[in-house]
Amino acid sequence: MKSLIAFISALFLFGCSSGFQSVTQVDDKAFLQINADVRQYNVILDGQPLATSTAEPFSLNGKSVTQFAVAKGSHTVEIYMGNSLLVKRKFYVTNGNVFEVNL
Repeated sequence: MKSLIAFISALFLFGCSSGFQSVTQVDDKAFLQINADVRQYNVILDGQPLATSTAEPFSLNGKSVTQFAVAKGSHTVEIYMGNSLLVKRKFYVTNGNVFEVNL
């Protein structure tokens, strides 16, 4: 009986002492994501035009999406169609964050 109790106690101690390991992966970039095919728009980021004519949109959940890598920090994005201002937003991103604009 004593050996059974000793065995169960040892099993309990070894089972509770197993370690837990976690791996966290963070993207070292931030992104501006425009939920549209931006090749028909003029996108201005912090006063500088982005090269939307060469942008490569991709499909995400059945929608056309375009991403641009941006530096972490505060930014202002303006999106025009012709001379009409559609969006003007200030935003802040850190590494691993995505700021989305829906058109």
